[in-house]
Amino acid sequence: MENIRDKLDGNQLDLSFCELKTIPTKEIVRLQRATRIDVSCNFITTVPEEFCKLSSIVELNLSKNQITSLPSSVGGWQNLKQLDLLGNQIVSLPLEFATLTKLVWLDLKGNPLEPGLREAAGDCLDEKECRACAKNVIAYLRKQQSELDRKKNEEAKKRKEEERLRLEEERKTKEATKREKMEEKERRRKAFEEKSQTEKRGVSNGVHNEEESEPERTRKVRKERVKSGSTFCGQLFSITFFMFVLLVAVVIGLVFHCDKHTDHVECQVCHLFNASIRPYVDTLWRHVSPYVTQLLDRIQTK
Repeated sequence: MENIRDKLDGNQLDLSFCELKTIPTKEIVRLQRATRIDVSCNFITTVPEEFCKLSSIVELNLSKNQITSLPSSVGGWQNLKQLDLLGNQIVSLPLEFATLTKLVWLDLKGNPLEPGLREAAGDCLDEKECRACAKNVIAYLRKQQSELDRKKNEEAKKRKEEERLRLEEERKTKEATKREKMEEKERRRKAFEEKSQTEKRGVSNGVHNEEESEPERTRKVRKERVKSGSTFCGQLFSITFFMFVLLVAVVIGLVFHCDKHTDHVECQVCHLFNASIRPYVDTLWRHVSPYVTQLLDRIQTK
């Protein structure tokens, strides 16, 4: 290709029909005066990112190439007023294209545009329609950008709400867990207190029973002692009374015996004794004989 500087005429750079496959960005950057660039009728398929940084471009003709899309960096053409994209393979434009606020002329006919963009672009058959195309396409892309922003905001709100609900659920779960632990702790505390009170009552009752059992045992011991003493005294009295009755019976027997055998020597002494105590013996026998009979009957019964 010939020297690019030879293609520069004033501020217009004409690189059309040069069989270019790429845009010579480095060479164009050196030509600071080039604000109107024509690279139509070549074999260009892509627009370099660096080329989109040339903010000095006012008019750009990319028609009749094989460009399939524009980079998102097209927003760098801030002074671009006229753009010709006729006869390429463009389907859609980046949303950043809507930032070209100075663009007043746009030609998109001859491209396989997606339906929405094709409707916004129109036919681009004359100057008026190309101006309307620039205005309508920018409005269409801004609307898309707004819709996208709205969806992003909704998604962000949805994620935020989901996060809030998640945190709320975690908080409720933590509170429920904490409440369950507190309730379990309270149940254990009450159970411990009830057990302690039961043990205290048991100890208190045991002490009370011990305190009460000691006098009771004392009374029982005393009662047993009294009973045993009474039994012993009764037995002693019975023995003494029995001996006394037996003695009286012997004396009375001797008296009656001596009454029948007066010739005996021992009975003579008894007879003298009998004469002096006989009245008393008879009286005593009358009183004692019922008791003797009763005592003999009791002995036989045992």
